[in-house]
Amino acid sequence: MTLRTTPRVVLLTPALMRARLSDAMDVYLTAMNYGPEWRMLRRDPWERSILNPGWTAYAAFATHSQQNPLQAPNPFHDPLVGITFGYRGDPRSWWSDKIREGLKRVDYPPASISALMNNYFELSELHVLPAYQGRGVGRELLSSMLSASAGHHVLLSTPEVPQERNAAWRLYRTMGFRDLLRDFTFPGDQRAFGILVHPATAE
Repeated sequence: MTLRTTPRVVLLTPALMRARLSDAMDVYLTAMNYGPEWRMLRRDPWERSILNPGWTAYAAFATHSQQNPLQAPNPFHDPLVGITFGYRGDPRSWWSDKIREGLKRVDYPPASISALMNNYFELSELHVLPAYQGRGVGRELLSSMLSASAGHHVLLSTPEVPQERNAAWRLYRTMGFRDLLRDFTFPGDQRAFGILVHPATAE
């Protein structure tokens, strides 16, 4: 029988995230085409994020099975091919402050800013290895996060690309994310980002 490789999505505990943090960051660096210096910049923030209220993470693992392609993955040993995590938004955080400032600059109604920024879930990261993109892995990871964050608006930032022509933008659009801010820049970063929001859903 032919060996099959089937990505499976699993909820990560904090202990599992710490155990597979290096592998998760490998996925991040590869998917984003970042150099090794980004590992040093981002590893500590990723690890500290585990302590945030409402922290939730899912990973996709490539399971190898000759007899049962639906066999549950071994999250301590199977290859990690996708990662996503997020947490309850902190209205007092630096990220929240910058988004508030951006919304004020575009005359977003003050009452709407308060309602949004006091009840949001920050989708911090979502990455899939290029070899596994286009196979529904990103969609399953994102669907899992949206279910876990029910009752909160979900906010994310993603790099701008011309005409939104990449897999990330296509995924976010098909999953119901809409524009909040476009061509937004954070202090210290030259790149332009789109800030997207997914409406709060019933718990």
